[in-house]
Amino acid sequence: MPRRPPTTVARLSCCALAAAALLAAGCGGDDDARRSGVVGGRTLTIYSSLPLQGTAGRSGRDLVRAESLAVTDARGRAGRFRVRFISLDNALPDTGAWDAGKTSVNARTAVRDPTTIAYVGDAPAEATAISLPILNEAGILQVSPTTTYVGFTRAEGADAGEPDRYYPFGQRTFARVIPTDHGQAAALVRLMRDDDCGDVHIVDNAQPDLHAIAPAVERAAASAELDVVAADRLGDGSESLRTFADRVARLDADCLYVGATDTPRAAAALVQAVHRARPSTHVFASADLAVPAFLDGIGAAGEDVVRVTSPLLPDSAQPRAAQRFLRAFAARYGHPPAPEAIYGYEAVKAILVAVDDAGDVGNDRAEVVARFLGIADRRSVLGTYDIDDDGDTTLSAYGVYSVRGGRLIFDRVVRASAG
Repeated sequence: MPRRPPTTVARLSCCALAAAALLAAGCGGDDDARRSGVVGGRTLTIYSSLPLQGTAGRSGRDLVRAESLAVTDARGRAGRFRVRFISLDNALPDTGAWDAGKTSVNARTAVRDPTTIAYVGDAPAEATAISLPILNEAGILQVSPTTTYVGFTRAEGADAGEPDRYYPFGQRTFARVIPTDHGQAAALVRLMRDDDCGDVHIVDNAQPDLHAIAPAVERAAASAELDVVAADRLGDGSESLRTFADRVARLDADCLYVGATDTPRAAAALVQAVHRARPSTHVFASADLAVPAFLDGIGAAGEDVVRVTSPLLPDSAQPRAAQRFLRAFAARYGHPPAPEAIYGYEAVKAILVAVDDAGDVGNDRAEVVARFLGIADRRSVLGTYDIDDDGDTTLSAYGVYSVRGGRLIFDRVVRASAG
């Protein structure tokens, strides 16, 4: 039985983004944060910033192990340069939760280190909203292995002012190796079409300022000529659940997309109620609902109709090139990696290749950024991909999972359309 793919992204509220912008802006005038250009000497440093404690700790620790393994596999070198790897924790030891202050400190630690060539992280997405402007102002390449939020790379489906607000230097320095939210929305709609959905009812978070994939699903459904019969918001009260279940049944859509990621228990209760009222309704959810409150809450009846998509694939669905990494990780650390660890490995491997490709100027931050953002036809443990003009990977494979006994069971891979 495959391991449960954990949630890959935390949603960004307007308040969180505003706080992140203020925090970044408040530190923006420091001389240490200014672009320093060329790293002196022959030693380059790659920093990693991830939560290494709390509920995200196991995932974060395996990501760091995979990142370190990538440096080890390269024998600590990239071209003519020695490479050292430093892992930083952005979680608080007393709560295990990621912390804005620690995230800012981590980013500034990298900025103040004259040997820094790249930074891997942050997680969750709210943390990236803090670190990205700081690192961008210093011209440091930032590569995310897990953050899928669209607003860091493109304006469509993002908040006003995004993504430009994250780039005070005026040039892009951020990229990611994990498929993004807009791709997952396209994959979900492709899955709906495979299930002969003619129309879809979309239910999103109660708070309009909480970002989710639901708006992207709505746009993708319309582009695919599915009839979106309604796009509603779900509260967490019993009256709301009864009202929504009745409304879903009355509108009689073939398929229901549940994007209520801020209230997973309410989302699960809605699925149960809809299934009782209209058992033939197919239910779809994204990776953010791959949490116990939802998976355990849908009940045995709901399991028959729910499918969840995730950019995280089980080992059995990884390309052949991934198998060496999976074996090496298990041999080195004594256990199979968390599903997202492979993205950490590739993030660092691709950074090392960018440095190597830059040759004698592999210590020039701007050159390394340009080489990474210019990645084309890269053959990797994840498969072959490019980095597009926005800084997003062209990888488009998403796992489709059914639910049994509160666990995700891999079914197959669905691919999003390019772009």
